[in-house]
Amino acid sequence: MAAPQTLIEPAPFSGAAFFLEEDAFNAVHVTDQNYTGGGALQVSGSAFKWATLPLEGIDHITGLAKALES
Repeated sequence: MAAPQTLIEPAPFSGAAFFLEEDAFNAVHVTDQNYTGGGALQVSGSAFKWATLPLEGIDHITGLAKALES
């Protein structure tokens, strides 16, 4: 008989990070060729599960969700 699985729920907030590219500070000669906007905000934890909804919607509209399943 197998032992029951133990599920551990992640904390509501487990971390955050803010990233800036070096291109964000170069106002004299703009060299951001990747069109990234120069920064990003990253958060993690169970309270942010809703944040994936827009991306999941795009995956379903474009058919990418089915392509990723196979």
